Amino acid sequence: MLCDLCQGLSISQLVKLAETELSGHDFPQQAFYQHHSSYEKLKCAAQNGCELCQLLLHGFENIAVREGYWEGETRSSAIEDLESSDIKICINSEHIYSGDRIENVRISSKEEPKSVGKYKIGRDQLDPDLASDVNMRLARNWLDECHQRHASCPAEQIPVLPSRVVDVGVSKDAQFCRILVSNGRTGKYVALSHCWGGPISPLLNTATLPGFQEALAISDLPANFRDAVLVTRNLGMQYLWIDSLCIIQDSSRDWEVESGNMCSIYQNATVTISASASRGSKDGFLKCTTSQFQAGNPVSLRLSPTSAPEDVVSVALKDEDEEDLTRLVLSGPLNQRGWTLQEGLLSSRILYYGSRQIYWQCPAGLQSAEGVPSGNQMPESSYPETSHLLYSQHQPNRAREINRAQLLTEYYTLVQEYSARSLSFNCDKFPAFAGIVQLLRPAIGGEYLAGIWSTDVRRGLLWRAEMETCAHVHEYRAPSWSWAVTNEPIIFDFADSTVPSPYDVETISHEMTFKSHGNLYGQVDAARLCLRGLTKKLVRSNQKLDISYPDHEIATVYFDEPEPGRDIEVWSSVFRVFEGEDDHLISVINGRGFEGKEWEIDFDLCSEIEYLVLLITADVDTENTGLFNTSCLVLAKVAEQPGDVYMRVGYLNLHAVKLESWTKSWERQALTIV
Repeated sequence: MLCDLCQGLSISQLVKLAETELSGHDFPQQAFYQHHSSYEKLKCAAQNGCELCQLLLHGFENIAVREGYWEGETRSSAIEDLESSDIKICINSEHIYSGDRIENVRISSKEEPKSVGKYKIGRDQLDPDLASDVNMRLARNWLDECHQRHASCPAEQIPVLPSRVVDVGVSKDAQFCRILVSNGRTGKYVALSHCWGGPISPLLNTATLPGFQEALAISDLPANFRDAVLVTRNLGMQYLWIDSLCIIQDSSRDWEVESGNMCSIYQNATVTISASASRGSKDGFLKCTTSQFQAGNPVSLRLSPTSAPEDVVSVALKDEDEEDLTRLVLSGPLNQRGWTLQEGLLSSRILYYGSRQIYWQCPAGLQSAEGVPSGNQMPESSYPETSHLLYSQHQPNRAREINRAQLLTEYYTLVQEYSARSLSFNCDKFPAFAGIVQLLRPAIGGEYLAGIWSTDVRRGLLWRAEMETCAHVHEYRAPSWSWAVTNEPIIFDFADSTVPSPYDVETISHEMTFKSHGNLYGQVDAARLCLRGLTKKLVRSNQKLDISYPDHEIATVYFDEPEPGRDIEVWSSVFRVFEGEDDHLISVINGRGFEGKEWEIDFDLCSEIEYLVLLITADVDTENTGLFNTSCLVLAKVAEQPGDVYMRVGYLNLHAVKLESWTKSWERQALTIV
């Protein structure tokens, strides 16, 4: 039953209103359907049996306000505080961005969609059982469509198999699989990207390899692996690559070789299964989940005033927190793990398994089981040059010239994203990123120097802590000048200008020693970077100022970590101190107070460690005008090594100064950073 106002409402009416005024996620000023003239009348209609009014009332009474004065309260309690109220209804599009116009509304492909004119209405009904025939058939259709219809996607090829794969057999009901040592055999295969989530059993090791080559009971596998076997078989594939079953876990030699092959393993996979919502191998990703959201009873609404009785769409309340691909990719468990960044980036096709539906990604675009088009719910590539580089390797005839500057920018962004992820083993910091480096190196050129590029040394050196600190790991893993020296998130903070200046540091030489001979992207044993540049003595003080931006500050310094026994410094202000004809820099911890307080430097709180500021690059275009135009490293002398050998301990931004005159007191010297 519907009240008169709801009887007079149809989807086509709302679409016509939207064509005159639509702004993504904003309520229109004029193009709306005037419903009940007060909240009380809505309640009365609901009590009298109007199903749509009951649904609207259910939303008012059960959905909390997200922001503003009534944040946390239900909408009904907020309305009751108002002197007057009325009900207005409009239609909008979920996949467009805030403020987008109706021209940005796109149509997702589907057989016989409900539509008004050129606009598809609503989204497809989901099967909550991710292992259902419906979802398995949809995944197969996506893969088949990609192979048969997508000119921009890699052609169907039969690559050389990885060194070992799981042979899942050709029968969907087989109770056993086995490990196949490929020995150069070719074949299509699926790769799995997943979170270990703790110890995994069984594992491939030197003792289990012979038996696993004979048979491996599927019932003995963790839930994620059993699910991956099921999906692989349903995709019509025979081979599956899973790291813990295809790399010999107690062989450092095999691990070094296979970790160095990650780039080709994920690039050459026909499709990668991403267990995106699973927190560990025992979770499984083929779940049947139900939402805790109180959606109310769905109501059928006519497409148009003249629609046939069956020509309706089902209207229900939407959970504002429900999963979409953007949230899954950005906030899901896989996003927290270090290895999975390159697994996703290097895969040309990905079949995502979320908590409520499946999703598809390939060079032709993104798709979801519910049929929502790409947009704010289905993220476009954040790395267009990197993606093109990957896809062009599969289709050389579609290759174009790579924008190297943009590619480098994407690289630094990838490093930032990677630095916020966790690794089970600290020593994996370089190997878990090596596939990305292997992909980019031919286009970037030069040598890869433990996280930075010989062709772009200056920008590569200019990183700092994203939060309070970026403490260096104790056991040697990377040189101090590399972002890989810390487990904490970092950001790159260089000036936009890449035009060389006469103040820029010069690279003299570099030396790299790797744990595995010939693996230029793997674990590092030792590294030295010899530079020549302008330097200035810096004295580091533990004195604290209750001032945010004190007068006469000439720079801001971000130390990687506090000295032993000293306080944490989020940042410190730097001042120029004169001693006769000489001058040096001194850093003082600044606070959050107001300006204008009088203070004096307490030299008793100064450190005895010898620090040096090394000027890395200057943007002469903003000289004496921009707030920060000169980027430097802070170095500390390595006492146990002879000569000018230093380690990086921080990052310094020099305020706008007249460089030509001010740097006359700086010393140009050659030094080594380890």
